[in-house]
Amino acid sequence: MNWKLFITACVSSALISFPQNIIGCGGETDPYDYYISFFNQHISANKNFKPFYYTNAYFLYDSDEPTSVSDILAKEWSTYCNNSVTEKDAYQFVNKYALKDLTSLYYNIEKKAPLKIPDSVKRNSMTNYFIKTGDTEGLGYIMFAKQVEPFVYLESEWDAEKRDIAKMTKLIKNGNQLYTAAKRYFQVKIRIPNFAP
Repeated sequence: MNWKLFITACVSSALISFPQNIIGCGGETDPYDYYISFFNQHISANKNFKPFYYTNAYFLYDSDEPTSVSDILAKEWSTYCNNSVTEKDAYQFVNKYALKDLTSLYYNIEKKAPLKIPDSVKRNSMTNYFIKTGDTEGLGYIMFAKQVEPFVYLESEWDAEKRDIAKMTKLIKNGNQLYTAAKRYFQVKIRIPNFAP
């Protein structure tokens, strides 16, 4: 017997025997797909029982990531602000506040324009950080990310969306200008060309 053929067959068999390699992807589980199980995985509301499911592939039951991207982002911004900002305030500032409020804050810091923001934004520790430090670069980064966000986030991965190429091109040019002026890293402008058709 040819040893090369035998080794190739053994390695190929080993590689395709893992469940994450042979399970196809799809939007939802097939309701007509029936398999034998002692317990339904949704019978218990307590997720602490998950390690005791009667399967080796229990990691395939989850469709959600173990941690939220927004929570990770809030922690990174809290670190960026020298931990003088709580993660809760960073989460609110980056994910919840409107672009117009951040723009008002930016013009207040840069041009001493009157600050027209709601009290909830004014009391936020991240707002106070930007006012105290005058860090327009970090604030500008968040503002640019909020402008780019509609173009890099997909409502549905199955349906193609119409893209506003003119606006995306303008944002790319704006990102290039911000990138050349930035003293610290600037990742958002690198992302948007990947989503332009």
